[in-house]
Amino acid sequence: MTRFKRGACMIQYDNRQGFKLLFALRGSITRSVAPQVALCTLLACLVVGLSTKYIKITVSPTPWVIVGGALGLLLVFRTNTAYDRYWEGRKLFGGLTSATRSLATTFLSSFHDNGNNHLEMKIKFIHLLIAFPKLAKQALRDERNIPELDELLYYLTEKEKEELILSENPSLTLMLILKGVLYDCVQHGYITDFQVVSMEEKLDSMLISLGGCERIRKTPIPFAYVVHLKGLLGVFCTTLPLGLIEGMGWASVFATLFVSFAFLGIEEIGVEIEDPFGEDPNDLPLDDICNGIERNLLYVLEQANRLASEVEETIKAI
Repeated sequence: MTRFKRGACMIQYDNRQGFKLLFALRGSITRSVAPQVALCTLLACLVVGLSTKYIKITVSPTPWVIVGGALGLLLVFRTNTAYDRYWEGRKLFGGLTSATRSLATTFLSSFHDNGNNHLEMKIKFIHLLIAFPKLAKQALRDERNIPELDELLYYLTEKEKEELILSENPSLTLMLILKGVLYDCVQHGYITDFQVVSMEEKLDSMLISLGGCERIRKTPIPFAYVVHLKGLLGVFCTTLPLGLIEGMGWASVFATLFVSFAFLGIEEIGVEIEDPFGEDPNDLPLDDICNGIERNLLYVLEQANRLASEVEETIKAI
């Protein structure tokens, strides 16, 4: 059964249920291209009607055959370019999952508190790690929804909160705070200089992932290419009945409908996925990824605290 997951951008589905997917509208491009396809079909009816009752239209289909082949190659390039952006965005933002989990486990396992359970320091670092992907998501969507992070930023000082709220780049400001927490831990002897170097590398990899996502977000497909493709596609679909009418008659109306739906739909898919960080049904599930990171890190924190308590009880028993 086809499953549509509410509350998430990306649609979850069962690819084996092809017949039901055939009639799915949510997430498809049918509604987006319907007005354009309807216009092309209406023009086809007008051309066939004029040719049948008033002026006999006899035009060779050769120009549409030649242009159609070239247009097909352009659409393939357009779709591949858009999907490359989509897949790279998924890998880059997904890299935050691996980096945060690795950093959290390294930090908690390396933390030596000399018999004192400095739980607040651990919680602060883990919650700041949880907050980073959420701030990255907001930056990629041009949002400034800081109240969403109030609970996660509870352990910040008032100065740190003020800097974060007033910052033009909250993600970068939060990264500075994270590194500041690591340096405080080094000064108090909770972690060593050698250990903090490897943790800084993971923090830097998070910044690199965010930078890659911002590159995709802020670098659109060249304007000249998009305009030329759309113009060529519009001219081809609207004039297609002229090349089909002599050999197909009224059947050229249905042929125009089918061809325009196919070509316009492929182009619309490219438009849909070229910016994968939005909230459209086919965009990346950034909310789900952030929630998954939060669950993983809170679980790691819980396990680390449990193990620390067990060790402390064992030492006291001895």
